Amino acid sequence: MNKGHVLVTPKTHYVTLQEIPDSTLEEITKVIKKVSTAVLKATGFKEFNIVQNNGINAGQVVMHTPLYNSKV
Repeated sequence: MNKGHVLVTPKTHYVTLQEIPDSTLEEITKVIKKVSTAVLKATGFKEFNIVQNNGINAGQVVMHTPLYNSKV
């Protein structure tokens, strides 16, 4: 998608963000923080987006809950 694009996906299958247990979502958020820090350092970028599409009408293509981390 973009330089520095990263996909963070839980090992357990969930279709939407609402299905992810809070404890798992907390762990995913910690991973996103670590990975985004590394991507910013590696690419020299200063900003990034976190995107989660939930459902077909919201642009979800794969029925699994990836959280995208990419540059602005």
